[in-house]
Amino acid sequence: MKSLCAIVVLALCGVTQAIHFYTTPGTTRCFYEELTKSSLVIANVDAYASTSGRQGKFVKVPDVSLELSVYETFDNEHLVMKQKSNAYGEFAFSAVESGEHRFCITPTFKDKKSTLRVLFDIVQAGDEMIDSQKRDTISLMKNKVKEMNNKLQEIKREQELIREREAIFRDLSETTNGKVVKFCIVQLVVLAAVCWMQLKYLKSFFIKHKVV
Repeated sequence: MKSLCAIVVLALCGVTQAIHFYTTPGTTRCFYEELTKSSLVIANVDAYASTSGRQGKFVKVPDVSLELSVYETFDNEHLVMKQKSNAYGEFAFSAVESGEHRFCITPTFKDKKSTLRVLFDIVQAGDEMIDSQKRDTISLMKNKVKEMNNKLQEIKREQELIREREAIFRDLSETTNGKVVKFCIVQLVVLAAVCWMQLKYLKSFFIKHKVV
């Protein structure tokens, strides 16, 4: 099914890149790719392991797991996607913005001394429809939509929290300004009263001593 899906997508879009590399378990390898906004990106990853008992031959083993992380290099290394899969998995996501993306692959295997051979295919599709029978791809897309919805909900909650804080700050500012105005009025009244008392005392003092 995975091969059929890849053939269908390749026939529709024709934008693909395939690479392979050798690495060891726990070592992260990264690659860069220019993506177009709103394009569907499907990444196929196959991993083969070579142990000392197999005389350097690379074979597929179910114990190998892969972690794929995608970052937007133009947006302060913003993490777009992070998923785990088995030794022959498929990843799918939609590019949010156009620009250079960094794909990082980290394999995991119980035999730490083993050498791993990883094949990495990137297929960049346009607005084509995905066959409804490709349940794995649809499931990945649904997970991506759910992830985006969760991010939107988080942004909405943050905005509501900011509005609440702004309302509290505005009320506090208005209360403080009101108290400052009242205090200024009280000060003016006290100063006026003190001035009046001083003038009255001086007047009586001068009259008493026949100065005036």
